[in-house]
Amino acid sequence: MQLQEMRYVVTLAEQKSFSKAAKILYVSQPALSQSIKRIEERLGVTLFVREMNNVYPTEAGSFAVKHAKTILEMTAYLKDGLNQFRDVNCLHIGISNNYNKYYLPKIIPLFKTMCPDVKIDITEEKSQTLEQMTKEGKLDLCMLPSPFIYPELEHTVIKKEEILLALPADHPYNRSHPSDTHVNLLDFKDENWIFLNRTHRFTMIALHICDVVGFRPNIIFESTSMDTVVNMIRVGEGIGFVADAVSFINPPDGMRFYHITGEEVYRDYAVVYQESSAKLREIQDFIRVCRTVFRGTAG
Repeated sequence: MQLQEMRYVVTLAEQKSFSKAAKILYVSQPALSQSIKRIEERLGVTLFVREMNNVYPTEAGSFAVKHAKTILEMTAYLKDGLNQFRDVNCLHIGISNNYNKYYLPKIIPLFKTMCPDVKIDITEEKSQTLEQMTKEGKLDLCMLPSPFIYPELEHTVIKKEEILLALPADHPYNRSHPSDTHVNLLDFKDENWIFLNRTHRFTMIALHICDVVGFRPNIIFESTSMDTVVNMIRVGEGIGFVADAVSFINPPDGMRFYHITGEEVYRDYAVVYQESSAKLREIQDFIRVCRTVFRGTAG
C-alpha cells in the first residue's frame, strides 16, 4: 500500500463510516469506496465489513490498520526530523498577534543587521499554539509571556512585562492624575471594562489582579484581539488592562496609561526554544537582539 492508501484505510477504520472518513480525507464518498475496493482487490484480502450503518475492519483489516498506523507515525517522525536540516538559513519564529506589531518592527531590522544571511519566517498564533508548535519542532523559537506550558522547553527571559491600566484620554481621572503614575484600582471598581476573552492567559491574570484588590470588574465587551481592546478604550467605551507592549512603540493617541501596585502585574516575557535545536546559534543571536531592544529589562 502507498502512504495515501494507508491513510484511507486508517481513517475509515477510525470513523467506521465512508461518509465521515471521506469528509476528513477531502475526497468524495464514491471515490473513497472505490479506492478501498481497489486496495482489497490488489492485496487479495477483504479489509472491511460493510453493513448498512456500520463499517468495521476484518481480522486482516485490523492487522493492516495497526501496521499502517505505525508506518504513518514513523513517516511523520522522519519528516519532522529532516525538517531541522531544511531551510538551514531560515529562522522560523512565532509571536502572538497581540505583540507582533509592537515588537517586531524594532527586533527584526536589528537582527537582519547582525545576521544578514538568515531569512526570517514569522508565524502569528495564540501563545498556547506557538508553544505547542515549538515543542513539535515546527518553529525554531517563539516569543511569549509566562506561565509556560512545557517544562522540557528552554526559555530565556528577555523582559519583564508589566500590565498597565489604560484609560481614554478624556477620562475624568486624567485631569488630576499624571499619566505613568500608580493608581488605586478600587477607584475604578464601578467602571465599565473592556477585556480580552477568557481563552487568553492575560485575562486570567487581569481577573486575578482585580480579585486581589477586592472587586469584580463589570466587563461589557470582550475581544480576541488586543488591538480591538485598545481601540474600544480609545473611543471611550470603557477602560481596561493592556500589556506594556502597547506603549512600547508609537503609543496610541487618545489613551493614558497608569501603573498598578503589586507583584501580580509583572510576568516574564521570554524566547522559548528547544535546547537541542540545530539553529541554537541563530536563536542565541536573536535573544541578544531582543535584550538589546528591550534595554536590559530582562530578569
